[in-house]
Amino acid sequence: MQADAWKWDERMEELAALKVSNPETFDRLNPTVRMSLGYYEQDKKVAAEHGRDVTDGGK
Repeated sequence: MQADAWKWDERMEELAALKVSNPETFDRLNPTVRMSLGYYEQDKKVAAEHGRDVTDGGK
């Protein structure tokens, strides 16, 4: 069910890229934003494990 509920979110993908490319800036973001990204990444991982296409918006 969690795998079915996951939806591509361009803003979260941009935050994930920021986390990798500029961790100092990412660490200064609001904790709620960082937590939201964590939930998004976990849901995306579960969706991928269940065979969902999680690349390029799932298109």
